[in-house]
Amino acid sequence: MQQVNFFKSEFKTIDPPFSAAILLIVLGYSVIFSLLISIALMFIATSKKEEVETKRTQLDNLNGQLEQTRRKYPVPKIDGKLIAQVDVLRVRASKNKRVLEYLENREMNISQQSFSTMLDGLSKIQQKNLWLTQIEILKGGQQIRLIGSTLYAASLPEYLKKLSEISSFVDLEFEVFEMTRTESGLNFIVSSKRDDNENKEELEDI
Repeated sequence: MQQVNFFKSEFKTIDPPFSAAILLIVLGYSVIFSLLISIALMFIATSKKEEVETKRTQLDNLNGQLEQTRRKYPVPKIDGKLIAQVDVLRVRASKNKRVLEYLENREMNISQQSFSTMLDGLSKIQQKNLWLTQIEILKGGQQIRLIGSTLYAASLPEYLKKLSEISSFVDLEFEVFEMTRTESGLNFIVSSKRDDNENKEELEDI
C-alpha cells in the first residue's frame, strides 16, 4: 500500500497573487479612466472645432471686406500719355543735371585760375620797347585789361601774340580798345574776353 504525503510542496494549494476582486477593481478604474480621457478629448475636439469655425467666419468677413474695398477703390489705370510725359521729364532732368555739373566744374576751374597765375604769365613775357603801367584782372580771370605804352606800334601785336601762347591766356581774345599817340610813342589799352565758342559747343553736346 502506497502512502501519499500531502505536505509536499507540489501538492500544496497555490493562491493567485491577485484575487478576482482586485482584478475587477483595477478593471473598473481602467474603464473609468478611459471614459474620463474620452470625455476630455471630446471637449477638446469640440473646443477646437468651435475655434476653427470662428476663424473661418472671421476669414469670410475679411474676404468680404476685401472685396468691398476692391469695388470701392479699384486699381487705377496707368495712362500711357502720362508715362511718356514722365519719361520726357526724366530725360530733361538728366540733361539739366549734366549742364549744371558742367557749369559747376567750369566755375571751379575758373576760380582755381588765380590772379597770381595770370600775373606770373605776364611776368614771363618780355617785349622790347613796350611796358605795362596798369593791369586789371576782372570777373575771376574771365576778362583782363592791360594799359601801357610802346615806342613802336608793331611791338604791341608781337607782345599780344607771345601772351596768347601762355597757358593762362590761351583762350582769351585780345582786342585793342584804345591807342593814342604821344610825343614819346603810343599809349594803349588792350581788353580781352574769354572765348566761349568751345563752351557753347560743349553745352550743345550735353
